Amino acid sequence: MRPSFSRKPAVLALAVTVIAVPVLWLGHRLWNGDPYPSADPDAIAVQLGRDARLAYDDLALPGRPEVTSQIRTGACYYRGLRSFAHIDRSRLDVDSFQLDWGVTRTASTWST
Repeated sequence: MRPSFSRKPAVLALAVTVIAVPVLWLGHRLWNGDPYPSADPDAIAVQLGRDARLAYDDLALPGRPEVTSQIRTGACYYRGLRSFAHIDRSRLDVDSFQLDWGVTRTASTWST
């Protein structure tokens, strides 16, 4: 006599797995939000400097005014629903970059 084998537990386990995996992934994605892209800080500094030079060239200012630029790093905050749990705390593993750029107007280089 052959033992009877029921497929119900196997089908139920497969159904739970098929449903649970996407639900867990979606929950993780909603909680953490989109990940920050990774980048090389030196490459970002070069690109920001290039952008500052292009902006200066587009202005086509007469003479040779002094151009000042400074790259600063700043805080990045949590994304997704997790940001509500850490509303006042920045992430230690992510930095933002900001370019402060300006042209100093001097009377000797610009005519009035």
